Parts: sequence; C-alpha cells; structure tokens
Amino acid sequence: MISRPDSRWVLAPLLAVAALATLPAMAGEDSVKAALVAARAALKRNDGIAAEAELNKALEGGVSRAYVAAWMGRAKLLQGDSHAARDWLAPRQFAPSMRGEGFRTLGELELGEGNLDAAGKAYDRALESMKGDSGLWVDIGRMRYRGGEQNKAIDAARQALRLDPQNVRALEFRGQLLRDSGGPAAALPYFARGLKLAPDDLPLLGEFAGSLGELGKGKAFLLTTRHMIKVDDRNAQAFFLQSVLAARAGNDDLARRLLWRTRDGLRGVPAVRLLQGVLDLRAGNNSTAVEAFDELSREQPDNARIRLLLAEALAQDGAYRELVERFADLADRADASPYLLTLVGRAQEALGDRASAARYLDRAAGPLPRSLVPRGESTGVEVLRARWMSDPDIVKNSIAFSRALLANGQVAEGVQVAERLRSNFPGAADLQLLAADSRFLARDHAGALALYRQSAAIRLSHPLLRRMIAAHLAMGQDVAARALLQSYFVQHPLDGEAAAMLAEEALTRKDWRRANDLFEHAMVQGGGQRDPRLLAGLALARLGLGDRNGAMSIASNAYLMQRMNGYSAFVLGQVLATMPGKQVAARQFLSKSAHMGI
Repeated sequence: MISRPDSRWVLAPLLAVAALATLPAMAGEDSVKAALVAARAALKRNDGIAAEAELNKALEGGVSRAYVAAWMGRAKLLQGDSHAARDWLAPRQFAPSMRGEGFRTLGELELGEGNLDAAGKAYDRALESMKGDSGLWVDIGRMRYRGGEQNKAIDAARQALRLDPQNVRALEFRGQLLRDSGGPAAALPYFARGLKLAPDDLPLLGEFAGSLGELGKGKAFLLTTRHMIKVDDRNAQAFFLQSVLAARAGNDDLARRLLWRTRDGLRGVPAVRLLQGVLDLRAGNNSTAVEAFDELSREQPDNARIRLLLAEALAQDGAYRELVERFADLADRADASPYLLTLVGRAQEALGDRASAARYLDRAAGPLPRSLVPRGESTGVEVLRARWMSDPDIVKNSIAFSRALLANGQVAEGVQVAERLRSNFPGAADLQLLAADSRFLARDHAGALALYRQSAAIRLSHPLLRRMIAAHLAMGQDVAARALLQSYFVQHPLDGEAAAMLAEEALTRKDWRRANDLFEHAMVQGGGQRDPRLLAGLALARLGLGDRNGAMSIASNAYLMQRMNGYSAFVLGQVLATMPGKQVAARQFLSKSAHMGI
C-alpha cells in the first residue's frame, strides 16, 4: 500500500507572486506583503505556527478572510488541527487567485479524514484553476490509489511527470507505483533522480533506502540511512530501516536498540508492530508476540505472512488447542503451505490426536499445489446471495458472494458476479484479480492469465505470482512459468520462498549447482534452517554434486527434524542408497516414504 509522505507543501512560486500582485491597495501595504511573503516561506518549510502568526498580521492589516483562507487552512493542517482547518476551508470562500490552492488544501483535508468522494470533488475544483500543476496531479494520484483506482493513479503519476519532470514528489510517487508492479530495482532510478534534485529530502531518502534493503544492497543501504540521520538525527524511519536490516542479519539485540531509537515516532505503524512481534517471538516472549500478531491479523485478515507468524507464536506458546481451532480450516485447504500444515500437525500431535497429526504432516511432505484453490467465506452462500440481491452495488457484498460461489463449485455464477464487479470498477486491482480467479476456475486459463498480467502491471504480489505461474503450468507453459519466477526473483532477491521454488525447479532439471545455491540462499531467509523440506532439497542437490557425506549429514538433520515427513524419509533413503553397506537402511526409509504416499 502506498502511503502519503510527510506533508511538504511547496507552493508554486509563480502562483504566489501572482496572488500577491492582486492584493488591493491598503494602508501599510508593504508590511502586509511582507507578512504574506513570510507566511508563504513558513508554509514552504512546514512551519504552521509561524505561518499562522504572519497570516494574522495580514488580516490585521486589512487583508480579507477569503484571501488568506487557503493558506490559513494549510497552516492549521500543519499543526494537526483539522477542525480549525475545516473552519477556514469548508465554506469554500476563496479569493479568485487563491481558489486552486484553497480547493487543493480542502481535498487534502478530506482525504486525510477518509472522505474520498469529497476529496475527489475538491480536487476537481482545484483542477479548474491548476490543471497544469504537477503537484496537484500527485495528490490526485494518491487519492485514486487509496480509492482502489490504481490504473487511474498511474495515469495521474505520468501526467505529473509530463508537466514537471523535476517534481521530486512526482518522481517519488512514480517510483512507489513501479516498486509495486516491477519491484525495487525498477523503482530505484526514479528515487535516484529525485535525490539528485533534492539530496536531503527525507521521504525520498527513506524510499531509496527501503528499496536498497529489499535488494540486499547493505552497504548502499547503510550509507543512505546514515545520511538520513545526518539530516535529522531523530528520524524514526532511518532507525526503523536499520533495525529491519539488523533483524534480517540475526542481530536481534542491535535490532531492538535501533527500534527503541525510533522513540515512538512510528507508533501504530503495522510494519513496526510486525518487527516488534518477530523480535519478541525470537526472544521467547511468546505471549507478547501472540498479542501483537493477533491484533495485526484482525486488521489484515488476508495477510498470509501474519497468519503464519501468529500460528508459529501460538505453537511456541504451547497454545495447541487454540492453534488447531483457529488454523485447522486454513490447513484443510488444498493450497495450505507446508509450514502451516506442519504447525497444525504438530499441535494435533501434542493434543494426542495422532491420526489427524499424520494427515497434516503427510500433506506437508507432499508436492506443492500447482493449481488455484478458491478462497471460501464463513457465511453461507444463500445468506450472501440475499445480501447481494438487496444491493448488488455494495462492493464487499459482491466480493463475498462471488468468492462463496467459486468455493462452493458454482463457478459459472461466480464468474458472472466477478465480471460485473470488474466492469463497474475497471481500475480496481483487487476486483480484477477476483475476476481472473473466476476465469481460472472456469478453466479459461488464457483469459485468467491476461487479467493477472493487467493486475501485475499495478502490483505484483507473491500470491499473484503463484496464480500466474499456475496459469502457465495449466497451459503446459513450464518455460514461461520458470522465466516469470526468475524475473520476480531478480527483483526480490531476499524472497526465500521464490528462491525455494526456483531451487525445486532446478532439481527437476538436475541442475545441481543452481539448486544447491538457491536452497542455501532460501535457508538464510526467514528461518529456512528449520524447514525440513528445504534441508531435504539441499541434500539432493549435494548428492547430485557428488558430496555424499554432506548430503548424508543434511538429509539426516532433515529427517530428525520431522520424522513423520515422508519427503525427508525419501531423501534420506536416496542418500543412503549411494553409501556402501547402507542398502538395508535405504530400503527401510524408502519403504516408509512409500507408505506415506511419496
């Protein structure tokens, strides 16, 4: 999700000069103009208090309320007083030369309070006076993005850059959009262009550093974050980014110290709470971690990463019954991850239900699903149908109804509902994705892939990547699937799951060196050392390279980590079969894996 950067109200100098030129003649004209010039300078440096003081001087000098309303509203917004800002802006009584700025500020006020329709109307009015203003188009683009009109947001970003290729906010916004669709490497040139124009711009520095971190460019990342701290020694974002890097490197003590140095400057930000939860989990503060992940999961119910962390925290806390109650339904889905299956299986085992445990652990050891599994809804289809029929234009009702239909096997009707949504809101990526899923389930894989690609042009997430790969595989396009995965990995080199997928694919082609390197890389990311499937795959790669002793050590560790994992037993059997005098043991492990369906 693209968040709006810290407000940096840079008034267009030519507009400001023109506005001052329209002042009516009045007593003390020079002092009034001086106050307005000082107010404009204060707004430019985001000093709302100083701006308000100067604007009050101008009012005392005889300037009309309509003339200063736009700037006074901006000053109040900078002070965090939206109620007072509304008093100045809501009447919409702006002097002719200030109308554009007035409606633009009103649009920002409405957007900040979540009133998207009102914000859109205000920005439309601002366009009447400022159609050629690059910054206004950035504001409009951010509003469209928040409103789910991602395609229109991209158009606004392009328009902003056409109007002013050197607008750092436009460069920042375009970079953010490109990072969503193409990855951090695609975004870096835009952030770098902006920093050439404004080398001390903190929002740009933060975006640049974050992208460097995602690409694993640690040295450049540290240089950038240190520069941020040099510009502002209390910059919370810089310390947070450094904390993330330390946590990735396994230096949790340093990560905690750096996170403490944010001094609550990012209190409530989901990414910060997520990092704190991870650090708590690693430190053994399991109950605290459960609370953090539980809260985040309720706020972001579709975030699979947070769900897995919550399940892991519950397991570490010994809350096995709660883990099963909350996650068994997800584990029962055909697309459940091996890790979630393992957690639920171990929890069932701890509760004494060995039959259920074996079922989940066997599936964890089996092949990953190659097709799409529709997401269900807890509410029944007919209840959702009634809600939808009462008002089919309510988006959330249509989404829930379509998902329920698809999960219930009523694909044709699910497709109709999803396509109706997409046609009504053509710029919304989430609705486009739902329509694509419905086509996939209707076996229109080519049509699904076309829509997936359109959605990926807005944001290529990991779940979307899996869908696109599944569509290619369903059409027998294995080479295209591999190329897509490789392209994604180049842009997201720290994605351990993508590395593991490429490693498994390399195993099937007997490219042992590449499989070995990718498995090793995957294991460094996100606790992969505890994943028996990754260890087993690495053992096979080592065996292919002729390192039988290394393969034996790794395969044994994988098996000991999860004795009921059929894949681990199979790999250990394969390795033992190459060892002198180990044929009987090899047959035992291969037989065990066969009984588990491997």
